[in-house]
Amino acid sequence: MSEFDQLISYYDDNAWKKYFSIDLAGLYRSVKGLLALREELRKGLTSDTVGNLISNSETYKGILLGGFRPDAKQPFTENSLALFYKKVFGIGISDEDLTKIITRLREGDSIEEASVDINVKVEDTPVITRLQKLQAKLELIYTSLRGVVGRSEPKNYNPEDPLAGVEALGEVLNAGKKLLPLYNPLSFFIMSIYSVPRFYIKEIYRELFNDKTRQILEKYGIKIVKLLEPELTNKKLREER
Repeated sequence: MSEFDQLISYYDDNAWKKYFSIDLAGLYRSVKGLLALREELRKGLTSDTVGNLISNSETYKGILLGGFRPDAKQPFTENSLALFYKKVFGIGISDEDLTKIITRLREGDSIEEASVDINVKVEDTPVITRLQKLQAKLELIYTSLRGVVGRSEPKNYNPEDPLAGVEALGEVLNAGKKLLPLYNPLSFFIMSIYSVPRFYIKEIYRELFNDKTRQILEKYGIKIVKLLEPELTNKKLREER
């Protein structure tokens, strides 16, 4: 065995089972849970006007107006809860409607009166778009592994907790960090064998091309295939490349 063989158990069925059922599953559960939470919040926050929502729910008041101040140039304090939901989840009050609310507040209306005819705006953000694409890819992975690794249930977040979105994003980031090649040996292995000459990876991963390892890898959808073949007349050298 090479030094890399001793460090990375790419030839061990149990190691791959853990990778897909625990490591990658952690990301799957957190991403799906966050998107499910966003959908619940979207339904609740578009069911009525802002004025009625904040009158009846402190949770919605925090999500829509947490950190709000009547300043047209900067209506939310830095790192405010409402700004978080607006920028990350794409749920909030539009800039145009915020200006209306601020103008009405200056005229003497209460915050509930100032927002009685205002509706919540929902739009996709770069974060949400990326997570939706990631979830689609993860669904494909677990569909291809049906019968090998079970599909995990999404994490449940309480939509009545105004900090649930912050918690959900934190768990997505932590789950993703655990899969980075810097921290996860099998992620490093997958990245390191992509588009690499055969003779090089044979030297680094000496167990890679034996039948047992190949069967284990193919069981989890990992196949070693030729991307390019050099134009060499010597067949042996060509195959080694």
